[in-house]
Amino acid sequence: GYLPLGAGDPHDRAVRRRGLFEESASGAGVLRAAREAGLRARTPKAVFAAARRGERAALAAVDVEAARIALAIAAVVPVLDPELVILGGGIARGGVDLLLEPVARELEELSPFHPRLAVTKLGDEAVLHGAVSVALAAAREEMFDRTRDLERREIVA
Repeated sequence: GYLPLGAGDPHDRAVRRRGLFEESASGAGVLRAAREAGLRARTPKAVFAAARRGERAALAAVDVEAARIALAIAAVVPVLDPELVILGGGIARGGVDLLLEPVARELEELSPFHPRLAVTKLGDEAVLHGAVSVALAAAREEMFDRTRDLERREIVA
């Protein structure tokens, strides 16, 4: 979310609170792109519904969103070299049928690296589930890893 990619000033304190990419690729970013394209929608869900009906302004907003997501993936993939990139959050869930193919197409044009793309089934809660999973794994390791316990005893002895 803090990648300095998207519409806006990365130095703006309001933008820095959430991150420029998060601000641009979130529901607010979709609405902003839709309004700039001339669509009056109140929610990202309405933008995606209009795109499914074939409304040009909504389709343009979806293309802007797909291009932003693809650019962010293209920026990260050469560094991390993931086999799989999972799109998450409300935008991915609400527009998966509209976003996945254009993101893949744009990524193909932007980068020589082409990880598989998928959409999480966790929706808006993906980050929370990930944080809980990491915390549980750390707690489990701390509590039940006998190797670590034996190493501590050897150090003390």
